[in-house]
Amino acid sequence: MNKQEGFSASEFLNEASQENIAKVLFEFGEEKNSRAIAKKIIELRLKEKISRTFQLKKIVENLTPERFITKSLARVFQALRIYVNDELGELTEFLDKSVNLLNKNGRIAVLTFHSLEDRIVKEKFKYESLSCICPPGTPICICSKKQKLKLITSKPVVPAESEIENNRRARSAKLRAAERI
Repeated sequence: MNKQEGFSASEFLNEASQENIAKVLFEFGEEKNSRAIAKKIIELRLKEKISRTFQLKKIVENLTPERFITKSLARVFQALRIYVNDELGELTEFLDKSVNLLNKNGRIAVLTFHSLEDRIVKEKFKYESLSCICPPGTPICICSKKQKLKLITSKPVVPAESEIENNRRARSAKLRAAERI
């Protein structure tokens, strides 16, 4: 499922296997109906090239109960965006570089908007805040791991209800912060 450089969503939908499309929709969009959507994409592209978002929208609408259409469409288009732009890979690379570039007492704060991003930030900050990664029960440390960060936020900071009322798009935001030691 490795992304190719310069690969568009249209090219992906028109060339990828049904299994790969379903995997991208499920892993990057957490879309429960990914297999059925992938199957319909394959069926449509046998008749015509998929080149418009409207074509994909129709597929999702035809397979999704009316009350879940908006959420499902958001997940499908999110999955394609994340995959085509390699957003999670870019985030991982950013975190690796930024932690190493921080001066002592320098701080890093990352604002995420969905669980896939938040998980990457949480795990990176947690890993860099550990001083040993030896298996439990090892009598002495043999890993030589050095702690680079101290967590400022043990849990993510989330928006208050009043902020969500003023800005609905803030509802999924999570802020995590750490300091270089």
